[in-house]
Amino acid sequence: MKIKVCSVIKEKVVQKLNEMLKNVNSDDKKEQLTKILTKLINIP
Repeated sequence: MKIKVCSVIKEKVVQKLNEMLKNVNSDDKKEQLTKILTKLINIP
């Protein structure tokens, strides 16, 4: 149960970050968001 909740939250966060990435114009911010996304995706 707990694992399922985590993955659902993770999915929502990843979606949100992807949306933010689309709206970000500066490369620095894009890089930061991409790093966060990568870390999140690598969390089991």
